[in-house]
Amino acid sequence: MLDLETKDITLNKINTIHLGKVTVSITSDNLFVIEIEKDTEVNLFITKEIIQATKTLGRGVKIPALIIANDFSLPTKETREFLANAEASPQVCAEAYLLKSTAQSIIGNFYLNVNKPERPTRMFTKLKEALKWLDQFRAQE
Repeated sequence: MLDLETKDITLNKINTIHLGKVTVSITSDNLFVIEIEKDTEVNLFITKEIIQATKTLGRGVKIPALIIANDFSLPTKETREFLANAEASPQVCAEAYLLKSTAQSIIGNFYLNVNKPERPTRMFTKLKEALKWLDQFRAQE
C-alpha cells in the first residue's frame, strides 16, 4: 500500500478494519482513509463492505474520506453508479481520491462528469493537496 508518511505529513490512524484488498481507517482528526491495494477491481460487494466499515468506525458522524487507489485499482461501472448517490454512503460528507495512473484519472473524470456524485468529490495526484481540500469539510462534522 501507499506509504502515507512523508517528511511533512503523517496520518494518525486510531482504528482500522481490514477487508481483504481494502483497508478502512479513521484518523485521530476524523478522516476516513480507504486504501485499495494494487490491481483491485472495486465491485459492488467490496464497496458495500467499505461502507459498512465506515459506519462502524465513524459511529454515525459524517466526516470526509480520502480514498487511495493504488496502481491499476479501478471501480466497476456498477460501483461508480452506486457511489454517485449520496445515500449510498451517508456517513461520508466529501471524497478526495488520490490517483496513481492515467487510467484512474480517465475513470475519475468520467465519474465526476457522467455519474455526477451528489457529495463534494475531487481527484488528486498529491496527498498534500487532497488533505488541504478535505480540511474545509471537517468543520461540517
